[in-house]
Amino acid sequence: MNCELLPTPGLERLPLRDLRHARVGLVAHPASRTRAGAHAADFLAALPDLRLTALFGPEHGFFGRAAAGAPVPDASSPLGLPIHSHYGPTRAPLPEWLAPLDALLFDLQSLACRPYTYGSTLLLAMRACAAARIPLYVLDRPDPLMLLPPDGPYPLPSWTSFVGLLPTPFVHGLTLGELALHLQRTLPLPDLELRVVSCENLSRDALRRSSLASAFPPSAWVPPSPAIRALSNALVYPMTVFAEAFPALDVVRDSPDAFQILRFPPHDLR
Repeated sequence: MNCELLPTPGLERLPLRDLRHARVGLVAHPASRTRAGAHAADFLAALPDLRLTALFGPEHGFFGRAAAGAPVPDASSPLGLPIHSHYGPTRAPLPEWLAPLDALLFDLQSLACRPYTYGSTLLLAMRACAAARIPLYVLDRPDPLMLLPPDGPYPLPSWTSFVGLLPTPFVHGLTLGELALHLQRTLPLPDLELRVVSCENLSRDALRRSSLASAFPPSAWVPPSPAIRALSNALVYPMTVFAEAFPALDVVRDSPDAFQILRFPPHDLR
């Protein structure tokens, strides 16, 4: 696959002049990669005028190995940097994690559906950066669900949870960059210095004329979470994720058919 044909993610368009000698943190996971396949942490660590100081991991962890809902401990990376977990005792960056930083970079591959928790992680990072008075750079990426229109109910305030934190329809159809701008306008978050670094060569009209596979070819796909192994898993996620609330149903998370098949788990009838 010629990477020049892929949309250029915000990671590769970071305005380095604004971050010269800045101490930055990075929220990332295994799918945070350049078009050529370099991980965001390695890509940023190699930049001469940027000081990558700390790493942060969402649900499933920075290395993407934890099961859904499993607590993720803090760790360290092969680069020798601390990895702060956003999915352990806290779901939001702590003030002491942000205090040494001049900016926080947010680069996750997400699905534009409210229960997919990276949107919730984004919202909590926005609030934390606003409180810490540091800018948040959201490095945008294409989203497999970005061609879907907004659909489904808004969450009831009395039922707010980490899978129901966003004040959006169930399927919102927004990339994380678009979601960040929407949240800043609607919540609002006036004290947040938000900078969205958009994708280049990405438009919904172009995707409709070609196909989502042009933005997500199988050869370049990196699972954003363990069960979303391929584009096919991502596309059906909004239709079947509700089944996880019912113990009698199984979405076969541990198979290539995750969220594509619903089954009744076998029962011991003895």
